[in-house]
Amino acid sequence: MFGKCGDVDAARETFDVVRQKTVISWTALITAYANHGFYDQALENFQKMELKLVAPNEVTFVAVLNACADSAALRTGRMIHEYVRCDPDLVVRTALINMYGKCGALEDSERVFYNMSSRNLVSWNTMFGVYADAKCSSQAFRLYQRIQLEGVKPDGITFMSLLNSFASEEALEAGKVVHAHAAEAGLEDDVCVANSLLDMYGKCGSLGDTRLLFEKMELRNFISWTSMITACFKQGKDREALHVYHRMLLEAVVPDRLTFATVLNACASLPSLKDGKAVHGCVRERGLAIELSLGTALVSMYGKGGSLMEAQAAFELMAERDTAAWNSMLAAYAQHGKARGTILAFRRMQQEDVKPDAITYVIVLSACRHAGLLEEALECFTSMTREHGLLPTSEHYGSLIDLVGRTGRLEEAEKFAGHLKQPSNPMVLTSLLDACRVHGDVERATRAARTCIGLVPEEPPTYVTLSSIYSGTR
Repeated sequence: MFGKCGDVDAARETFDVVRQKTVISWTALITAYANHGFYDQALENFQKMELKLVAPNEVTFVAVLNACADSAALRTGRMIHEYVRCDPDLVVRTALINMYGKCGALEDSERVFYNMSSRNLVSWNTMFGVYADAKCSSQAFRLYQRIQLEGVKPDGITFMSLLNSFASEEALEAGKVVHAHAAEAGLEDDVCVANSLLDMYGKCGSLGDTRLLFEKMELRNFISWTSMITACFKQGKDREALHVYHRMLLEAVVPDRLTFATVLNACASLPSLKDGKAVHGCVRERGLAIELSLGTALVSMYGKGGSLMEAQAAFELMAERDTAAWNSMLAAYAQHGKARGTILAFRRMQQEDVKPDAITYVIVLSACRHAGLLEEALECFTSMTREHGLLPTSEHYGSLIDLVGRTGRLEEAEKFAGHLKQPSNPMVLTSLLDACRVHGDVERATRAARTCIGLVPEEPPTYVTLSSIYSGTR
């Protein structure tokens, strides 16, 4: 009772005063820990239970496997699998499928599923969920064809899990087939299934199908509206996304954080801050905390809209900041020509132990490039490769080549250009060409031009720049 009510401490205290602890009391405690996110404690008490020579039952195994799944404890999960390998029942096998899937061991999930002598709908739905998490649309659709052949009737969860695996244009036709079957089963009017269909069409890039389904829905909740807004935003229809948001408010549907974050991202691409500020006003009225998605959207919106001060204010209000949030703040500094601010923020990001990614370095190197901060750029590039093991792309090399070349260090610029892997962006090499033109280095310009022409023979700027260099030597 204490476990189901969420009072794990009271459950533990009650367990401790029980003199004769049976498999039922141990399992109740392990389940309480597992169900409320205390996965380490769940696994620790399972080990203590074994040391006390109390034999676990199927319910115990399911609780422990669920703890392994949610904490990605693959090694422990495999040990449990070995423990029950003799003859696990259907529920335990299903828990194994889920555990392997959550731990990223897709092949193990498939192996357990396909070796099952009998399956129920929960087993099928669990496997569909594994494919959805892994975004394996083709495998999910083949599994759907198999469930039909075996005469198992799908339910709403089946369709929702299956649709969640479709997230690209290539999966659109399969998604439409599943939509037709859901309609035949009378589940299209189920708001949860309909929301999954909206999400699927949006992720597959079919805004027209998203609109048709959305307008057809008799019952819509805030998830339906958010899916419609997200589909518009992803297709670059920012004004339409804002229009759908206003309709949502008129119908007295209350947006959540994700809704506001998506609308703010759409407002970031609009020429005026007016709409974005109005949305921010609604966020304040709701009294919502500025968490990751919402805070990042606000920083991006104000940064792109020209208000660095408000971007900084939103950033400082965030209780937690991940790499994406920092990237938005760095980009805001860079867009306002504050290269020193970008570098200081980048150093603060590292001090707070937030790991930068490739986008972080694109922003910082670009800021250094525009401000002519060569030493800072070289220091940044070194930390990227040595400290974080990130492989530089043509964007990273492009900023360095341009910056080093402009200072006349053409040998270094050519060395950086030599690291570009083919097929690279030929426009990156035009920076080296321009630097050679400025400093009159015909020999090095000829080598760079040959590389450019080899990549894109029809690129006119290459010939124009090279011609300019040759004419300047006469």
